[in-house]
Amino acid sequence: MHLLRHSLSSIQIRGSESYLDPWMTNNLFEDVKDEDSESDYNKLIRTPAVLPLPGLGSFDFLSILTLKAPATAFDNEAMGLVLKVLWKHHIRRYFIVDTMVFTLYYALWMVLVDVTTSSTNYLSSSRDQQAVASFLIVVNSIFVVKECLQSNFGRRPGYFSSLWNIVDILSCILVYSYTFMVVTETDFDDGTIPVAVVTTLLLTMKLLSYLRAFHETGWLVAVLNQNFRDVRGFLVVLLAIIIGFSTAFRLVFGEYEPKCDLQIDKSSSTAAMASSGAQADGLVTDCDANPFGSLRRSFLSTFELTILGSYDPDLLNGGSNSFLAALIFVLAVTCVLVVALNALISVLADSYARVQEHATANRRKERAELIVEYMTLLPRWKIRQIEQETRYFHALLEADADGDLVIETDDWRGGLNALRDDIEEMNESNADVTKQALEEMRAEIDAELRSFQKEVYSMLRDISADVKKIQKNQRVDALVVSGRRVAGAVKAVKQIRFQIGRNDDNTRGGGKLKGKSSKRSRNETLRSRQKKNK
Repeated sequence: MHLLRHSLSSIQIRGSESYLDPWMTNNLFEDVKDEDSESDYNKLIRTPAVLPLPGLGSFDFLSILTLKAPATAFDNEAMGLVLKVLWKHHIRRYFIVDTMVFTLYYALWMVLVDVTTSSTNYLSSSRDQQAVASFLIVVNSIFVVKECLQSNFGRRPGYFSSLWNIVDILSCILVYSYTFMVVTETDFDDGTIPVAVVTTLLLTMKLLSYLRAFHETGWLVAVLNQNFRDVRGFLVVLLAIIIGFSTAFRLVFGEYEPKCDLQIDKSSSTAAMASSGAQADGLVTDCDANPFGSLRRSFLSTFELTILGSYDPDLLNGGSNSFLAALIFVLAVTCVLVVALNALISVLADSYARVQEHATANRRKERAELIVEYMTLLPRWKIRQIEQETRYFHALLEADADGDLVIETDDWRGGLNALRDDIEEMNESNADVTKQALEEMRAEIDAELRSFQKEVYSMLRDISADVKKIQKNQRVDALVVSGRRVAGAVKAVKQIRFQIGRNDDNTRGGGKLKGKSSKRSRNETLRSRQKKNK
């Protein structure tokens, strides 16, 4: 029978107060269609399983786990089962309601900004503005109460360490500030525009925090979050480089004269043009501002030049320091556009790979944080009810005919991680081949050493036998020599003795007769020794 393999999302899961099987059956059979099989349907066997540890879904346990434990603590199927049951059967309904309210809240804010800001309020009336602002205050008050409950009025540990919570608090405060200006019709000389811009950006970040709960967008939010964390140091270095080059460009191009065009001014009369210094024929001079005329414009122009690669070619040829200008331009483009931005791409790629390496663990931790946040909004009796209903976690897992589980989870972790796995497999294979080659080489060396030892032992035995024969045949005045190797050495020693004795006789006698007599005596001694040897 062909065994189908499914991930944890395809199995039946639930929580229970009891350790016993809530389905009250040993096995369940299900007909599942398989496209790879010749038959249209295959019989799927599901066997009940339970997590033996109670209380894994309690509020206190999850709070401590999300606050103290790293993301890798969630990288197991047990925590995946706990979070899936809690989210699917208890928390998801509250999240859906909260998301719908925030969508309405975000839409009201967009409408309010559009009808109240001085740059866009050309069609709205004051009554419409105040009506939208009043309704937005009511909705914003709901989110203020939500944040107070989630933070336990600022006493919850680790609440302010989360960036998303800080964004929620700041956005609520700024929405109150802006709507107060609208309701009271306070005129701050266009000061409401910066407040509206900052509040809009914060509400957009809050919208991203809601996207964390969805499977299709949660991992993207995690990637962006990790990317911004990893490039903080790089952005500081890049800002320092741009500031330095913007000052240099300000000095080189400070006297640059931009182009001027002549245009016909049809809105002014002849007298007005004469009083304003315009030409009498109705032509006016329209000159562009120097892009490096001030430090602010120089910084923006340098950013555009180095990051976007946009510049005016006349800048490099119009000034008196054309060579210095060209040199600084080449250095700026090389340092920022070529080196720094390519380094940024490498940093982001490495950051993406790290996120994808623990993608499942990061998604589960985000899900656990959302579960804890929504459980803080519930009354205490509801939390106890959820904890009682999820004391034990059960699942119907896919199994074969023998009862062995055949669940297979597959999580794509990115191209770099897959490549790393392939390299590790290649290293393991190469290590096995290298180990086998070393074993064969060691065996050959051991065989050669054993052969050499045998030869050495044979030579030592021969030498030992010769020495024993020499010691056995040694006499008081005679020496019997046996063995080829020792015979030559003994003969050489005799010659040396004879030469030494000859020199001694010459020095003692001092005359010719004595030399002859000593020679005769030596010859007689030799003849007598030879007779004895025979």
